[in-house]
Amino acid sequence: PYEHPRLVFDAATLAEFRSLARSRDGHRALSQLRQYVDAHRLSIMEDGEYRVTDRAGDDGGFGTDNTVSATLAADALLALVDADADRARRVIRWMMGTAVEQRLAIDRSLPNTDDWRNRYHDILQRRAIALLYDWMYPWMDDAERATIRGIIADATRHKWSIGMYA
Repeated sequence: PYEHPRLVFDAATLAEFRSLARSRDGHRALSQLRQYVDAHRLSIMEDGEYRVTDRAGDDGGFGTDNTVSATLAADALLALVDADADRARRVIRWMMGTAVEQRLAIDRSLPNTDDWRNRYHDILQRRAIALLYDWMYPWMDDAERATIRGIIADATRHKWSIGMYA
């Protein structure tokens, strides 16, 4: 059977990580992570959903909020460790809503400049989108996977980045 080629956790590593999470130290660390997520979610959610990042500027710029990125990555990690489909779907709904704005930023940037500098880092929420895609993969349908893969591919096309390739 097909296994998604994970960036961080293959099936065996994920099983080990889940086992570690049940240990005393792992439980303590995940409790702290849950507290972080719960504290930060309050400021970035409305009606139980993450607010979509709607920051595509007319010039293709894209505002990035590192608190949002870190909170979503932490929430996605908790979903993965706990195999929590509800938590995962909440993160995926944010990803899909934000993908609309990311697509606008990409489409506005490409024709306006051949020097993106580091705009694609902002569009991809400082690489959080790649981690979210990787960790949420089991809960995403084919259309969601294709949308987010397209955002990642288009935002990084012809770009070299330490941390992505080196």
